[in-house]
Amino acid sequence: IAFKFEDETADTVLRDIEWSLGRTGQLTPVAIFDPVELEGTVISRASVHNLSYLRDYDLNIGDKIKVYKANMIIPQIFKNISAQSRTPKGVQHPTVCPCCGHPVEIEHVNNTDTVYCVNPHCDGKKLSLFEHFVSKPAMNIDGLSEATLNRFIEHGWLNTFADIYKLNQHKTDIVKMDGFGTASYNKLWNAIENSKSVSFDKFLVALGIPNIGKTAAKAISQYCKGNIEQFEYLLNQDFDWTTLDDFGQVMSDSIKQWFKDAVNTRNYVNLLNVIQIQKADVKEITNSAFIDKTVVVTGTL
Repeated sequence: IAFKFEDETADTVLRDIEWSLGRTGQLTPVAIFDPVELEGTVISRASVHNLSYLRDYDLNIGDKIKVYKANMIIPQIFKNISAQSRTPKGVQHPTVCPCCGHPVEIEHVNNTDTVYCVNPHCDGKKLSLFEHFVSKPAMNIDGLSEATLNRFIEHGWLNTFADIYKLNQHKTDIVKMDGFGTASYNKLWNAIENSKSVSFDKFLVALGIPNIGKTAAKAISQYCKGNIEQFEYLLNQDFDWTTLDDFGQVMSDSIKQWFKDAVNTRNYVNLLNVIQIQKADVKEITNSAFIDKTVVVTGTL
């Protein structure tokens, strides 16, 4: 039995619901409410996760709500006080993407409804895709923060991932930008150059294929023995990725659909022209104390 401190809560009023667009096209509702102080900080917004969550709490503008900070960190809605004393009003969700105007779709998976922009080339996804591409589990390019990426995108310097490796063409302009200088630029460019040599699984993560994260990418890399040519061969053979452990139909279809998109494949080829996939050093283990054993690792280890 674990005894824990009760969460501190505060009452406030819901003023708006914003819809935040992620790299996969998921539109996440974000509750905007009157600022309240909790656990030593002032909060005024909280993620509502998905459409089902929004419906379950019957959240409507002007509702009195109770909020808290999960694990004393993450703002969450605890209760909709107003909904307890009325018949359900029903909630509204966008019918078109707030960024590109393309009609949205409601995806129902595991009893959860989620709103998606299904336009694969929505400009609103661009920043999130670049953030994901440069992140540590992917290409690991230090120095390209969200703010920096956004500024480069606004200048028209970043349209595809391969454009990151052409930023040296804009060196004169970059060193003149606020917060930059020759030293900062050189540090950034060195990080970009160092990222050119990458393992196959990290490259796969960086592409941002929906439903294909670190674990799935490692499984694919292991199956292909770290060989990108083998991966491309399987793609051309319309390989059934559900053959791999823990791969469902959704994941398999995501890979196939991503590579059927002409824009994606063109960007994929352009990227391979500027980076080098490291050859995997695959060794078959024949003698180990861990063979045929299941090991559970927990805690700081």
